[in-house]
Amino acid sequence: MAAEVTARQAGNPLVDVPHVLLGLLGQRAALAARAIAAQGIDLDTLQAAVTNVLDPPAGPLPEHIPFSPAAKKTLELTLREALRLGHNYIGTEHILLALLSDDTPTAVLLAGFGLNRDEAETWLLAQLAP
Repeated sequence: MAAEVTARQAGNPLVDVPHVLLGLLGQRAALAARAIAAQGIDLDTLQAAVTNVLDPPAGPLPEHIPFSPAAKKTLELTLREALRLGHNYIGTEHILLALLSDDTPTAVLLAGFGLNRDEAETWLLAQLAP
């Protein structure tokens, strides 16, 4: 839902992968944002960089903004990440791992900021350990 809100606020007619990431960054207390920050990445700086790659506003928007094929693929990867980890829910941590596992411009942007998938997963699993 946060991704759709972000797309609407940007005036974009499709929810795309950067909107998904911005939705994660908007939830600062959630595991995904905390995992990013744990690697020393400034969330505000990252948020500004992701905002800069959004498409310009496109005019009137539909009532329901659909997901782009790339965003749908990210959500499919999110489910796979949750299943791979043996979880019976989907959380922001699974979305982050999906974003980092795909070769998208967003994954490249995250890597450019120094976000490492293996380090993020290790940190996340430590947080989730009983």
